[in-house]
Amino acid sequence: MTTSWLDLGKSAPIGQEFELTVFDDLEFHLTLQTKLTKPKARPMSTSVLHHQTFKPSKTSTLSRLLASPKKRREQERKQQEEDAQAMYQQEREIEALRAAKDQPTAWDLQHELVGEDGSFARAYVSLHDHEADAFGRATVFNLDCWNEWALEDKAYASTRSKLGGIQRRPPYKICTLEVQMLYIPKPKNAKDEDMPKSMSAAVRQLKEAELKSAQQFEGFLSQQGGDCPV
Repeated sequence: MTTSWLDLGKSAPIGQEFELTVFDDLEFHLTLQTKLTKPKARPMSTSVLHHQTFKPSKTSTLSRLLASPKKRREQERKQQEEDAQAMYQQEREIEALRAAKDQPTAWDLQHELVGEDGSFARAYVSLHDHEADAFGRATVFNLDCWNEWALEDKAYASTRSKLGGIQRRPPYKICTLEVQMLYIPKPKNAKDEDMPKSMSAAVRQLKEAELKSAQQFEGFLSQQGGDCPV
């Protein structure tokens, strides 16, 4: 059973309800996954990053000879401004390319911490541990979630691999999952259609049953006509 995807944050409400059938006992686990896709290799040749040295533009010798000294100085000043602007633009483009290359992606940061299917946290639940608290009432439990997929540090992993050991880190706590559970045993001779279809319906019917069981009537009982054996 899976839920829809949602943005993961410090507090991320899942809001999904599951109904599980209990036989002699019940054990299940809850796994959190993330969408993690390996990025395509970005073509980044060294010629792009190590751009050729900027070469200023040159005006033709003939045009400089024919121009007057005043006009020639104006041409040189204008050409220097254009060369400076072109050089500045080129440097900005190179910096942007280097930043894009060096910026780590989600894959770079997480692929050694999750499983192949994106799993990164798992909580194990046993009815035996929560039955007393959840019997007939909705109770909130804080379940520890464990990461079982993270790889060892590369230096330590290489040493372990030479010794024939595993390369994954021991499971460690990564987050807490807040789960509301309600346990209702099926009454004898009850059918599936007699059972509540949701937790809210179960809570409502339990409250109604509690009110009815607490009702008391007191007074006189009389009858007119007919036999009334005592």
